[in-house]
Amino acid sequence: MEFRNQLIIGISIIIGWVPSLILVALACLGVFSGALSLFDKAFPMAIAFVTLGVMGILGFVGSTSVCWGLKISYSKRFWFLLCGVASLLVVSLWLFNGRYNQLNPHDNATAYLFFYIFICPLLIGIFHVVLHIKNVGKVI
Repeated sequence: MEFRNQLIIGISIIIGWVPSLILVALACLGVFSGALSLFDKAFPMAIAFVTLGVMGILGFVGSTSVCWGLKISYSKRFWFLLCGVASLLVVSLWLFNGRYNQLNPHDNATAYLFFYIFICPLLIGIFHVVLHIKNVGKVI
């Protein structure tokens, strides 16, 4: 049982937490640019950037709690992970939908980078949310 838990944590660090370091920088940039856009009267985009950025930062805190043992309550960690999954899902769908013109899905390097940076943390986040839902009766 202990080996399985350590293996899950190790895989979560490599596949989920490491690319999340890049994503949390982008989330901070999103919050900052969204806050600046409020003064430019671009309210819908500003609210979207701030909301997605804050949710991404909360998701990173939840992921750090899972991977490195940051002391957060079980229910709070669940909600943080859920916020991170929701923000990654929205951003991944937005990028994959083709609204971002610089993303070329036919380029192998771009596809691998997109998969590692966005999809891998999303899958690990969904996995941990499901684990939290499955184990909620054991913790409480």
